[in-house]
Amino acid sequence: MVFRSSAVRGPYTPGPVNPILTQRQLAENRPNAISSTGHADFVETQAGEWWAVFLGARPYADDMYNTGRETFMLPVRWVNEWPEMLSGSETVPYVVKRPTLPAQPAPAVPTHGNFTVRDEFSAPALAMNWELIRTPREHWYWLDRPHGSLTLLPRHADFAPTGQPSFVGRRQEHLVASATTSMTYDPAVEGDKAGLVAFQNDLHYYFLAVARVGGQRVIQLEQHAGQNTNVVLASAPLQGSAGAPVYLKIQARGARYDFSYGTRPGEWTVLQANADGTILSTKVAGGFVGSMFGLYAYSASP
Repeated sequence: MVFRSSAVRGPYTPGPVNPILTQRQLAENRPNAISSTGHADFVETQAGEWWAVFLGARPYADDMYNTGRETFMLPVRWVNEWPEMLSGSETVPYVVKRPTLPAQPAPAVPTHGNFTVRDEFSAPALAMNWELIRTPREHWYWLDRPHGSLTLLPRHADFAPTGQPSFVGRRQEHLVASATTSMTYDPAVEGDKAGLVAFQNDLHYYFLAVARVGGQRVIQLEQHAGQNTNVVLASAPLQGSAGAPVYLKIQARGARYDFSYGTRPGEWTVLQANADGTILSTKVAGGFVGSMFGLYAYSASP
């Protein structure tokens, strides 16, 4: 919606055509739909062009999306001194011609398009694309034990609303994506576990974990789909020595997620295919922040 005034405190006059950014009148099953658009900021470039930067989402079906609300751009045109962005049946496009501005150097970590990012944790600090959950009150991760690895201290802290778990993650940025890691871990007692997480919030996540169950070292997949709905979807004995690497992989395919493991590089065993990814969507789990892929370690001992 757009309003204008000659004074900050008003009065304000509404634009002749409102809203100027909406997709509500369009069919939900349209190709490459963009939904939940809003919160636009207008910018005039050095070249005199006007653009709007705003939020939107890319649903895979039934207005479900796991990547949260993302940043979009559209050119702004001025008609009779009023801004216009979309009209009639115009849709928010996936691609637009960029503003007439000098090209900037590519960022160290890609932020758009199709890409692969690999982190050997060889820098003295975590890269800026890694995130923690809530403010850490103690130091529980290291990048020099040994150098070129990330070491997490398993702690008796889970994803409860007030907890600060041993979790390091990054945003899922694509509807079709994968995350893999190599991990060395030997759970000491029953209930200890560590591995790879597809995480939306403290009640909605998948945990592909190396754990100790019945005295045996296993690989298992936990599904957390809301209050009191925690289940182990799949489990298998984990072969090999406790000091050998275990390889973990999560593959996202819109509404479906696959979970695999291995004891040799590139040799994958599917533990669970076609798991329900809609539990990680905004429509089911709530919130607009989207899902994350993360590394998580938990100790059953306080």
